Amino acid sequence: MLVGIGKDMKFKAFFGLVLITAVIGFQLQSVAQDAPQVQCGIADINVDSQSTVDGGQMVGKLLDKVQGLTDYQYDCSQVSWRTGKPKEAAAKFYFKKPGMVRIEVVSQDFRNGSIIVRQADGIIKAAGGGLLHAMQMTLDENSRMLRLPNGTSAVKSDFASLISGLQSKLANGAVCKVTKAPVSATTLHGDDSVVVIDVFEGPDKNVRTERLLVNPHSFIPVEWAYFNNGKILSTVAFKNLVTNKGVSDSTFKL
Repeated sequence: MLVGIGKDMKFKAFFGLVLITAVIGFQLQSVAQDAPQVQCGIADINVDSQSTVDGGQMVGKLLDKVQGLTDYQYDCSQVSWRTGKPKEAAAKFYFKKPGMVRIEVVSQDFRNGSIIVRQADGIIKAAGGGLLHAMQMTLDENSRMLRLPNGTSAVKSDFASLISGLQSKLANGAVCKVTKAPVSATTLHGDDSVVVIDVFEGPDKNVRTERLLVNPHSFIPVEWAYFNNGKILSTVAFKNLVTNKGVSDSTFKL
């Protein structure tokens, strides 16, 4: 019970709790004990050093490609092992230059339809799903409520922001390796042919911290995984990508 604070503060505190559990970070849902085991094929792809070259140039190509997109949307599937057990989440993601973002949570419970937007004016707003849609809140860009399991901000998870972040890591000493040719792999998409990019950090540059799977024809990521202490932390797949279709500015308003 919230005591000793004003009515407005009570509402904000309550709504903040609702957002934490219902909106932000797609809100991961535990996999039922009798559900099929979630596969993490991205971590199991075997890549030997003889089949890779320096990936810095490839990362530059990826950034050039996504920066050339005016707008895009995709279905997002995420699995996290942060607590040891796999947890799944899903969302629809929309982006439009110069930096508008919309994320819609997809779930089977009250979280469904929860929304985060970064509007054309840069203001970030969030709203609950269903009966909670009338409950809205303005958030700071660096709010921990926007933090995803991999540590990135939900409103900074567009392709250009993610790849620019990867370039910054490389500029600060991280090592990137890319397969010389596409490889066959089982991903969250299913069986696929992908280019594999691995990122290594640590004193000896031998600790894998990220792995990207890239479509060899479009040069756009199809899955992106993060690792911690050698174990997979989370992976997210980008499905049903549609680009440059003229997404309306109204999509990014609440």
